[in-house]
Amino acid sequence: MSTQKRAILKKGSAEEPKTIPQFYDEEAAAASADPSTSGQFPFFKDVRSAMYKQRAKRFPRLPRDRQDLVLAPEFTRTKTQIRGILFARTVVVMAESEIPGAHDVLLQPGLRVSFNAPFTTRQQTMMRLHNKSEKPIMWVVKSNLGKKITINPCSGVLEPNSAVNIHLVLFPFNYSKGPEERLTIETAVILPLMEKKFDQDFLQICEILNRIPISIHYNF
Repeated sequence: MSTQKRAILKKGSAEEPKTIPQFYDEEAAAASADPSTSGQFPFFKDVRSAMYKQRAKRFPRLPRDRQDLVLAPEFTRTKTQIRGILFARTVVVMAESEIPGAHDVLLQPGLRVSFNAPFTTRQQTMMRLHNKSEKPIMWVVKSNLGKKITINPCSGVLEPNSAVNIHLVLFPFNYSKGPEERLTIETAVILPLMEKKFDQDFLQICEILNRIPISIHYNF
């Protein structure tokens, strides 16, 4: 009977999704409920090694070091198809060549836009956004000024080593001190398999997003 129980434990170790101790405890509890088999069930220490060997045939042991772990291609890219480098200590690190760093995008004249008082007439100014990288990017300008300002164009695509003029028009308004007013330019690399067009949905889920904050300054 003991040999038969050992065979059951070994077979179940390879087939059951439960942990080895959990599976053993359930089998032992079932055997102890029957007086004819309760005294013949093998001890865990006697079958533990054989059970784990059977489990290893179905679920191979992980490599000793994370660096030795080989993953399938579908597990080495993000949901937006950006390639990752494995491994950092706690997270998957993006490949350096895939990251649009801040140095890849240049804004002229700088990170501040100024308008002069009195604000009784329409005022215009311009920014120039440069894509200094070797990859196409999509971009968008966001504002917290509401209808006080118009931005044209407000989004688009920039080919490598190209630039775009962004025209700003400030409409007449009555000035009163309030929350800080600002613009934000967001950019993201267009991946090789993507169509070269502006995609707001992609920007919302993109893990690697470059943000350029621009303060609005009023001269009195």
